Amino acid sequence: MADGADLPEYYTNSVRIAISPFDLLLEIGIETPNFTVEGENIKVVPGAFRPTARLRMSPQEALILNMILTGTLQEYEKQFGKIPEPTQALAQMGLKR
Repeated sequence: MADGADLPEYYTNSVRIAISPFDLLLEIGIETPNFTVEGENIKVVPGAFRPTARLRMSPQEALILNMILTGTLQEYEKQFGKIPEPTQALAQMGLKR
């Protein structure tokens, strides 16, 4: 198992985060959207979240993970171009870049 061949793999399209003074919890999973029809428009709204895995780490490890992810995404954008921002999702989460 040293090469990781026996490790499970997960896909996620949703992440929930919880923090305490001593650790950080990332709960990854699949969120299935709901669709509503308003006149001639179809609106996508958040749906049921089904967790598939939980990752716990110290705040220090989370900080290092953030640095690694930031650097990796910057390198990705250098090689493949800018990643389009999901503006609707960012607005729904109250996030700004």
